[in-house]
Amino acid sequence: MFELDLPVGAALPELGRAMEDVGAAVLSAPPGSGKTTLVPPYLASITEGTILVSQPRRMAARAAARRLAGLLGEKVGESVGYSVRGDTKRSRATRIEFVTAGVLLRRILADPDLDGVGAVVLDEVHERHLDSDLSAALLLDIRDLTGLRLVAMSATLAADVWARLLDAPIVEAHARTFPVDVLHRPGPAPLGVRGVERDFLAHVAAEVRLAADEQEGSVLVFLPGRREIETVAGMLDRRVRVLHGSVPAREQDEILAGGPQQQIVLATSIAESSLTVPGVTQVVDSGLAREPRTRYQSGITGLVTVFESKAGAAQRAGRAGRLGPGTARILMSQTSWSRLADYPEPEIRTADLTDFLLSALRWGDPSDLRLPDPPPEPALRSAEQILRRLGAIDGGITEFGRRISAIPAHPRTSVALLRLYDRIGTRRAAEIIALLEEDQPVPGADLAAAWRDMVRRPTPSWRQSVRRLSGLVPDAAGSPVTADEAVGEVVAAAYPDRIAVLRSGTYLTAAGTGAVLPQGSPLTGSEWLAIADLADSGRADAMIRSAIPISRDLASDMGGIEETLHEIAGRRVRAWRVRRLGAIELNRWPADIDPDAARPLLIRSLPDLLSWSDSALHLRQRLDFLHRTLGAPWPDVSDEGLSDRAEEWLGPELDRWSRGGAIQADLVDCLRRLLPWPEAVDLERLAPARIESPAGGTAKIHYDAEKPYSAMKVQECFGWQDSPLLAGGVRLQIQLLSPAARPLAVTDDLASFWRGAYSQVRAENRGRYPKHPWPEDPLSATPTRKTTRRAT
Repeated sequence: MFELDLPVGAALPELGRAMEDVGAAVLSAPPGSGKTTLVPPYLASITEGTILVSQPRRMAARAAARRLAGLLGEKVGESVGYSVRGDTKRSRATRIEFVTAGVLLRRILADPDLDGVGAVVLDEVHERHLDSDLSAALLLDIRDLTGLRLVAMSATLAADVWARLLDAPIVEAHARTFPVDVLHRPGPAPLGVRGVERDFLAHVAAEVRLAADEQEGSVLVFLPGRREIETVAGMLDRRVRVLHGSVPAREQDEILAGGPQQQIVLATSIAESSLTVPGVTQVVDSGLAREPRTRYQSGITGLVTVFESKAGAAQRAGRAGRLGPGTARILMSQTSWSRLADYPEPEIRTADLTDFLLSALRWGDPSDLRLPDPPPEPALRSAEQILRRLGAIDGGITEFGRRISAIPAHPRTSVALLRLYDRIGTRRAAEIIALLEEDQPVPGADLAAAWRDMVRRPTPSWRQSVRRLSGLVPDAAGSPVTADEAVGEVVAAAYPDRIAVLRSGTYLTAAGTGAVLPQGSPLTGSEWLAIADLADSGRADAMIRSAIPISRDLASDMGGIEETLHEIAGRRVRAWRVRRLGAIELNRWPADIDPDAARPLLIRSLPDLLSWSDSALHLRQRLDFLHRTLGAPWPDVSDEGLSDRAEEWLGPELDRWSRGGAIQADLVDCLRRLLPWPEAVDLERLAPARIESPAGGTAKIHYDAEKPYSAMKVQECFGWQDSPLLAGGVRLQIQLLSPAARPLAVTDDLASFWRGAYSQVRAENRGRYPKHPWPEDPLSATPTRKTTRRAT
């Protein structure tokens, strides 16, 4: 092993003891301490077998392998190699292999024993990518069975979490750091309704120029994505280099090799922790990053621009102090910085979990996995629905699902490749799918035009993806279909839930999401679309970012199902045979009613279906009063209670209605079927419909309030001292009315009213109603329904 004076070197003996004692350790070491360089060869010196080192990104895996091989005086692929998607350099002599988390995950699934592997190093675990989290969980299972050695490493690490997960000690290394002068340089608001504001990007460019002019060292600029990098690059009047995941490997190598000249490197968070750009003394940090977000109900997934975390900001600023004193310009105020989250959101909480769930099911029961954070239930349900629709699971993982999982691509595009390569041709299928995997804008959302443009002017990353995908399935020429038909079939096969039909100027997707095309799109007016990419617009309808017009027949072929639908229309049950694609109804025709299917629909619809006459409603209110007051056996006649006992009180009617008969009934007779026997004989005594007044007439008793009440004119109640008792003790309230039937008072204690409030009522009303009696002593007066003149 080579000798390097790096801080992690002092921690290697403690790491070795942890490997000897428990076979696992958590190494916390800041950037520049040498953990990626020294730990793998040290493990190789004390462990038999291959040392796999997982990196979060392809660029980092290649760079780490090149650096370590160079220090050993070898070429990459000898004792040190790497394996990333579409690119592998290793041999039988390779002892240390750097891999991406995705490659590691697929290797575990293909070889659960990891035969020949002595130890696995999980580098930069703080970034919390899905593949990294899942790989860690599977490695814990393997460790239990085989004794595999594990090391989790990070520069900014919630060490306690990983120590508990691995049941391992924490080993710390302290770097010799140089001071970094942190300048807070806020500018215009960075985010607007359309993303990162151009004025803010102009502020970034101005700070880059200042940083480059202040010192001779290189400037590392952090921006959230490719579009912002291209915009800022166009604003600078000097040569810049760009660093993101789609930059060709050769250009990445040139940047990471460095040189004597000052470099201005515009990078995404890819350069935050797992890569070292030589010569950097100045950092300009936009304070923005991209994270995956998923709306599980609508299925909209994508990257969104967010403010970085404090941990991310520290990582970025630290890049300026690797070689000597440096300066970090953070383009936000100290107050804004203090409000940042401590750590970035783990992908498992925000990302599409379709691929995660398929891999987990291939391993076993997802609920048994030991993960740093559990996956959200809505995310798992959404992923399960997608996998069922793709045919990957049916209870458990299907054989087709295993074939999908074996392909190193998203399950959606894997399905399209497996189903269509022999129909449209392997090469053409690979080209279209490679375009779907490219993180590039599609002008006007016209995917077919974007594909033709890519074929004419291919990017290196697209060419590499085409080669990789073409090698995953047999070579087939395919049948003659047009280019647009081929694109449509691929997108429809990969995203059947995003097939959409035009409805009143907007699109309805099979998943039930509304969507709109960008203004001026050449696809405007197309009746059917297969949508490859949807973005959250912040409004009710999502924005279509890429799509292709398709035929109605193709839409129908993509998983359309037939079912018999029963509905209530025109106060009758009607049945239809419906062919639908998710939320999209393709066509319908009349069908025979199935009474067994119609009956539950009728019962569910009862609250909105029944038309209550006054007499039926009055009886229902009386029964409700008795149920509330006396309880059983008087029936619960609430909406829920009536639905629960529908068969008892509506049995004959349900028989008739469920065969298509008109929905009408005498609900008084129906409700009487619920009356308890023999208690029903007491209904009129306990909750009478009417009451006789002292004057000889009758008045309706109302049961639609908390307490029953009856309305009578004051003159009808003369001499009446006690209101009657209902339901064994509830006193009837009397609403006393004027001769014009206007309310004067409400009481259930008439004797107290006559002795007290009556005198005031008399004084206010006898002049207003002189033709009606207003005696001074109402208790001794004769009740009457007549005027004074008629009474004599």
